[in-house]
Amino acid sequence: MGFDFDISHENMSVILDWKLQYENVKPLLVVGGSETTRADLMSKFGQNYFEYTVFTNLKNNEEICDYMNEHEPGRDMIFFLEKSLSDMIVPTETILILNNAHSCDGIWPLLKYVHDSNSDIFIAATGEFTEEQIAAAAEYTMLLRL
Repeated sequence: MGFDFDISHENMSVILDWKLQYENVKPLLVVGGSETTRADLMSKFGQNYFEYTVFTNLKNNEEICDYMNEHEPGRDMIFFLEKSLSDMIVPTETILILNNAHSCDGIWPLLKYVHDSNSDIFIAATGEFTEEQIAAAAEYTMLLRL
């Protein structure tokens, strides 16, 4: 399995350690770099290291963002994401990439739910998060700074 993308050895270690979680999976926050760099990196990582890659840009997907903002996170939210994105989210085999996640306040309860429920769903939330948001989510997320 090759990975044809310019990424530092240190960042590759972080992202591979994240993929190798088997219990209490923490969602990954990807910050730094450009929007395109973050999206391309995670998409290519998903193609190389996961069976399935599901991608959405929350800045452009008002339906999903509105749902996340208005509903409690839980299995129903995962079903809604599957239906809206026309893709199954198979635990341990799928990476769900939520690009521009900073544009949707409902992202934080979802990320916390995924960690706290031991759902084995791999979510990468990319965006321009504030240092305060990153610090507040440190208990239930892993951080990758590009």
